[in-house]
Amino acid sequence: MRKHIKLASATRITTNYAGELARPYVSAAILSGITLDSRSVRVLENVKYKANINKIATAQIIQAATCDFTDEADVTLTERVLTPTELQVNLELCKKDWIPHWESVNMGAGRLDQDIPSSLSSFILENIAAKVAEQMEYQIWQGESGGGGVYTLFDGFLEVIKDDAAAGNKFEGGAGGATDANGTLISALSADGDPTNPSHVIGIFENVLAEIPTAVLQSSDFTVYANQKQLFALRRAQAALGYKDDFYERQGEFTSFLGYRVAPAYGLPDTSLVFGQSENLVFGTDLLSDHIEANVIDMAQTDGSQNVRVVMRFTAGTQVGVVDDIYRYQYVAS
Repeated sequence: MRKHIKLASATRITTNYAGELARPYVSAAILSGITLDSRSVRVLENVKYKANINKIATAQIIQAATCDFTDEADVTLTERVLTPTELQVNLELCKKDWIPHWESVNMGAGRLDQDIPSSLSSFILENIAAKVAEQMEYQIWQGESGGGGVYTLFDGFLEVIKDDAAAGNKFEGGAGGATDANGTLISALSADGDPTNPSHVIGIFENVLAEIPTAVLQSSDFTVYANQKQLFALRRAQAALGYKDDFYERQGEFTSFLGYRVAPAYGLPDTSLVFGQSENLVFGTDLLSDHIEANVIDMAQTDGSQNVRVVMRFTAGTQVGVVDDIYRYQYVAS
């Protein structure tokens, strides 16, 4: 018995989404990178223009009880401002290049338990969203607004730390050992202290953790951030120490080092590690705004071509709440 399968027409695929209708695609584009998807940093949504991240500082506030109200300590309130940047995706693709791939996926319905896009426009948007998420992962860590590198849309976490953190919070590792930003030797490391080298990575972790104040280390959300290559080096080094050793402990999807959570942050460069509270690293976006767009525009009715244009608009930005509670290790090759 023959079975005839009729696929949806791929001739005209113009689809316009805005506001709530755009959320499945725009959200996937922004939040699907490993750092944001795992919620290993704080994510603020519905940031229309800017968000104030407040910091409250107090002296000793507990006092002996009396019958009166006695104001015991001064409260200092400071704030840092997160202002998301407006971003867009503008691409032109040939429809004919996508039809065979989309039809193949539809013929294999249920393959790998994946949801199959019902239309070519959805299929294109989902593929583009995956690529956007990959680039966003690097942007939130390595971004430098107006810089000369690849990721220049807005400042990422490393740039904020570099600009604003206290000198002693930025450690450099090179020939002779790890030093802070003032050049003071912390302690000797093997060779050059490369965090992607299994022979060095445990020493780096131990040296930097030893320098971080107890008040930061004991926070329930204290996290070490490492990219995939650094995690591979750490796991190799842990495995060499023995299965089920304390070094080899795991916490769900995260690696653990001496009880401290190590979260994947694939956007980090191979030379950098970040240590601090996850709630202190803040990513902001507006996924509820009416201005969010995700469009696939078929150009056939305009110029007779087989091209389609993909348009996405959204916002994104980063900020560090208490920048002096975040620590960065930077490897400087000799």
